[in-house]
Amino acid sequence: MSTSGAQASTGPHAGPLLRFLDPWEQLRTSDSAIGTLLGRRGDQGSFRLETYRDVDALRRATCLKQSTIAEFPTMEHLESFEQYLSCIRQLIRKEVDDSKFKFSWSSPLSGRPAQLSKLSGLAQEHAMAATSMAAALRAAGCLLAEAATTGSAASDLPAAVRAAAESSASGSAGPLADAATFLRRAAGVFTWLADDALIRLMGKLPTDRPTELVPAASACMARICLAEAQALTAHRAGQRGTGAGITSAVHLGAATLFEDAIKGLKEKSAELGTLSERLRRYLAISGGLQRARAQRNWSLELLAKGEAGQGEGVCMDAAAGVQQCMVVAEGEETWKRVLAAELDDIEACRKRIEKERIGVYYQSVVRKTNNSLPPGGPKVLVSAIPYVPGACQSSPEVGQALGP
Repeated sequence: MSTSGAQASTGPHAGPLLRFLDPWEQLRTSDSAIGTLLGRRGDQGSFRLETYRDVDALRRATCLKQSTIAEFPTMEHLESFEQYLSCIRQLIRKEVDDSKFKFSWSSPLSGRPAQLSKLSGLAQEHAMAATSMAAALRAAGCLLAEAATTGSAASDLPAAVRAAAESSASGSAGPLADAATFLRRAAGVFTWLADDALIRLMGKLPTDRPTELVPAASACMARICLAEAQALTAHRAGQRGTGAGITSAVHLGAATLFEDAIKGLKEKSAELGTLSERLRRYLAISGGLQRARAQRNWSLELLAKGEAGQGEGVCMDAAAGVQQCMVVAEGEETWKRVLAAELDDIEACRKRIEKERIGVYYQSVVRKTNNSLPPGGPKVLVSAIPYVPGACQSSPEVGQALGP
């Protein structure tokens, strides 16, 4: 595979990701009033009532915070999540009788975000709060990437996102690297949920439990976060002028991760139950888009090898794939704009190859060959940042009252 003959096609118009923020924007919970409940019961033991009210205040500052695009999850918000989760873990370790704790959460992944599911106990609350934190981390990464690639003047992006992109741009890695880090952190939390926290809840959940509490759903979200981080890595490779063959393999890695997420959902369909149709479409279109970008870059590698006829054919195959994605994206105008921009990029690439095919190589167009993607297969460069549940560090008065 050549790494120097052809530079990657960055795709000057199309953003690296489709916007899909449902897991964060549509996640809702009701007020649980932890402190008030414990105050009425009178069995808080050695713990001060103020301690529980402090925990309640943390919940209000995180889980009850309006999760809309107008409220970008700030670092303070993310830190409050970890404080709240840490305090809940300490309450669980103290074996507080939590049988009367009732919580209600929506389930964006089920496709029924307006419906609240009733949960009982601190362990179930802990899992949903951790899911909310992971969704917030992912939203931070996606919005930061969007700000970095569409320009900080984008009118529909929160001011906090634009400021984060501008401040990050001054660093050595840049905003896309920071966005990928957020996504890798989110993948770590989702992986921990799938492999640990949610396994402990199996058999203890109500029949109308949120889909978010199914291990397979968290595993799927972890794969999505990694696929998105991989897509940003591929985009950065193009920006840096990395060889087209390498960039193609990295895009193909992103496509493979999206396709793995789809496969996981199919294998666990009985366990998952009702699943968001918009999530399914997002996965299908994102996988198809990354595969088309792999083909677009590979066509330039073929041109560098003197195989212009095959290169133009690969461009045509890529365009056909994006057209299929357009059909699936019906009704999603923001997705269709990204796909339309990608079609423009593919056509510009095809015309460049066509000019050399006719004027230099005198070759015919070759379609549907076995040489339409890198022979070395996908190149996955990202991994999850492991999540290690920590102590409640930023609320010493709460931590001291609860004890070690």
